[in-house]
Amino acid sequence: MIKKYFFKDFEKTEWDLFLSKNYTDNLLFSYDIIRYEQEYYKSINESYYIKHLDEIALVKIYKSEAKTYFSQIFFSDKTTYNLNILKNISKQVLIDLNNSEELMCLKEYCHSEKSDVFYSYLRESFLLNPIFELWADITKSKSELWGNLRSSYRNLIKKNHDKFEIKFPENFNIDLYKQLHYEVSGRITRSNLTWEYQERMFNDRKLIVCEAYYEKNLTSYSFFNLNNKTAQYSISVSQRELQSKLPSAHIIIWESILKLKSLGIHDFYIGFGRDLNKPKTKVDKIFLFKSGFTNKLKKSILIEKENDEFFQTGVFK
Repeated sequence: MIKKYFFKDFEKTEWDLFLSKNYTDNLLFSYDIIRYEQEYYKSINESYYIKHLDEIALVKIYKSEAKTYFSQIFFSDKTTYNLNILKNISKQVLIDLNNSEELMCLKEYCHSEKSDVFYSYLRESFLLNPIFELWADITKSKSELWGNLRSSYRNLIKKNHDKFEIKFPENFNIDLYKQLHYEVSGRITRSNLTWEYQERMFNDRKLIVCEAYYEKNLTSYSFFNLNNKTAQYSISVSQRELQSKLPSAHIIIWESILKLKSLGIHDFYIGFGRDLNKPKTKVDKIFLFKSGFTNKLKKSILIEKENDEFFQTGVFK
């Protein structure tokens, strides 16, 4: 018998305990990140996990007035599996997908043989587009990590590093971050609650901030989510005018890789995107930039009802 358990019915401690028992790498499904994403997308959170005998599949779902965003499906760590169980779970998720009038995308976080069964049920109803996940194995030595950077990035870092003061603050300077974000975007695009979630993650040591100062003024910063062994590149904010003349993003990511390595992180998830060789849209160009830091690519699948405008604009609507 298939049972469905909704995220909204769990307390933080209970949810994170469930994750730790069933998943080694569970960063993107942690309680705080799901709550943050729910608020960021201005949506109702209907994420859940399905349990059928000894198999579990997690699904993140956010519903706004305009869209239903199926984010990721994540099968359990269990390497041996029963094919019929996977088929039953896949059919149930497919029912949920078909019941949605609109679908932004569903990207599996960690592709596996199990998901091949799942995808086989979707081919007639959905577009299955190959994508790449960008990862960096930061257990490598500093010299190996440096050598893995795109050569133009190494040149920029060496050229501009001493012009910036890089800090990893001990306090979350929420007002400072919000102010720079407002100055760059020209409007308020995020609720106060999203900032408060990230401040909570920082205080719980689940997020670090890297700040770049130019002439003693904060000109750029980035947030990185983390758990015991995995980190995720979350958000970045930079003064555009200065970045066009004196880019600091390369320096921030490089210094953050070294910081995460010192914290015992093994794998750094940088992002995902489509064809590296044909950067046409804003999202494609961001993906191309991020790919200069990776030393490991993972194949995954983007599932859509139609080619989504997210890849044309980079904005969830």
